[in-house]
Amino acid sequence: MPLKWKQADVDADLGNTDPSLDNKRHHTPWAKGESTNPPSKHAVWKSHEEAELIHSLLEVKRAGGTSNIGFKDKVWNSVSTHLTEECGTVFKPSACKNKYGKLKQVYWAVKRLSEQSGFPWSNENGADRAISFC
Repeated sequence: MPLKWKQADVDADLGNTDPSLDNKRHHTPWAKGESTNPPSKHAVWKSHEEAELIHSLLEVKRAGGTSNIGFKDKVWNSVSTHLTEECGTVFKPSACKNKYGKLKQVYWAVKRLSEQSGFPWSNENGADRAISFC
């Protein structure tokens, strides 16, 4: 939790008690715990939307809609449209592509972790047994 302070307290600690300095101070949002960034507008995904994303990408892959380095750009437009029709939620093509990338990262991390010798893993419960070993 950030410490809360007042400019007058800081001035007193530093020996600055000149009231004429009050008019020369600039407002600093971070000093009062305010954010200087606008609210985030990132996509919020539900588990059924993630499942639908993966399902639609698997269908595209089966139909040959991939290039040597992954899915073609036009795929993300069609996946975005498909999710809007099936789930009722509008996701930008870039949000679909980013979500797929994040899901791949999690998949490979879990896969590598589950293959480690001595690490308890269950497909039903995940790594919840591992907590007792830590």
